[in-house]
Amino acid sequence: MVYVNRSSLLPDLFQHHQLIGLSSTQLEALLGEPQGKEITSGEIHITYLLEEEYGSNIDPIASKSLLFQLDQDSVVTRYDIVEYP
Repeated sequence: MVYVNRSSLLPDLFQHHQLIGLSSTQLEALLGEPQGKEITSGEIHITYLLEEEYGSNIDPIASKSLLFQLDQDSVVTRYDIVEYP
């Protein structure tokens, strides 16, 4: 699936929404269903894929994601944009 406008929406998202302190339910209501969710030792990581680039085969060669870290109460404690070359 291609998310054509997600990266261009980030400045507006960061400027007009207080993301730290949102519950996982509020985050999903705002951004929709995440593409990834990982639970590790008291932390929850939720990932929204922003961009993905493919080479000549089916494996992605680069990606850009918005990663949220939530505490054990499912509240956003931090977020970051992560790029993989």
